[in-house]
Amino acid sequence: MQISASHLKAKHGLTTKEYRALGYKTLSPARLEQLRQSPVGSGKVSGVRGLFGPDHPNWKGGHVNGQGYRIIYHEGKRRVEHRVVAEKMLDRKLTSNETVHHIDGNRSNNSPDNLEVMTRKAHDQLKDGVKRYFHTDNPCIKESAIVLKEIGWSISKISRALRIHYATISRWLSK
Repeated sequence: MQISASHLKAKHGLTTKEYRALGYKTLSPARLEQLRQSPVGSGKVSGVRGLFGPDHPNWKGGHVNGQGYRIIYHEGKRRVEHRVVAEKMLDRKLTSNETVHHIDGNRSNNSPDNLEVMTRKAHDQLKDGVKRYFHTDNPCIKESAIVLKEIGWSISKISRALRIHYATISRWLSK
């Protein structure tokens, strides 16, 4: 029977090393044989430890972080894709004072025609001075906030759902 390390620790207070020292096996014979016959286990292919990004066999092109930006590996480092695309457009590195604006507001649309490089100050002014949130000038968002308030949602719940600052929602609803 195969036993996980987390089960051993939680239920028995043992590490896998201590469990094996008692004479038990942590892998079933069938799973052990399966691992021995795999390309890595048989030595046909070297292991994947230390392989990252496109070099790893399970690579699917990157991932999206919690803020909605695509993360890629570029020159051996994890980078947000829109900054790499903008640097290629300008044929130079971006300065620390420059930011990349997604014109349509879609953070996963990193095509060059959707990206605009600007200073951080200009970007903040573009967003009505609210750094955390984006595109508050869309009338559909204002209408959505009004409708959600009418059906009984709190301002904080509307703020989280629409990703608009609490003060902005309050200002819209007070008019």
